[in-house]
Amino acid sequence: MAQWGFMVDQRKCIGCKACEMACKSRNKLDPGDARLRRVQMIESGTFPDTKVTRFSMSCMHCVNPACAAVCPAGAISKDQDGAVLADRNACIGCHYCFFACPFGVPQYREEDGTMIKCDLCADRRVMGLVPACAHTCFHYALAAGPINELSAMASEQSRLFSEHTNPSVFVIGH
Repeated sequence: MAQWGFMVDQRKCIGCKACEMACKSRNKLDPGDARLRRVQMIESGTFPDTKVTRFSMSCMHCVNPACAAVCPAGAISKDQDGAVLADRNACIGCHYCFFACPFGVPQYREEDGTMIKCDLCADRRVMGLVPACAHTCFHYALAAGPINELSAMASEQSRLFSEHTNPSVFVIGH
């Protein structure tokens, strides 16, 4: 099967955090800071020429994940779609994956001392569905699917909106 990932269109993201809430609900995470998807807001410029950029981010599902390379328990692997998965039953809670990940993605569950991370909603993909975060994005700022399809969509959207000088459509998962 093809490598899966996410596409984020910053022009469409309004920062509603519906993707975060869908992820938290699906993964049964309590309210608070622990989350597998984050909407980052970056402010730039000086008044009156200011800009707020929103970016929905989770695991990058790297081709060669640093987190998997350092895991002494072998708890991190890739599935047939290229999603980086964590086996909580094999995790020993050493935190090596957290320190190795350049994006700070792995999160730890205090109640059982194991790591959790985005798995591209593996159970939903088996049923032919997209991850909950992408399904919930009512502004269509977040999409999930095979990288080659997302790259084609991103190219077309960039072409259609070529008047924008800053890139605003990103494909994550290469």
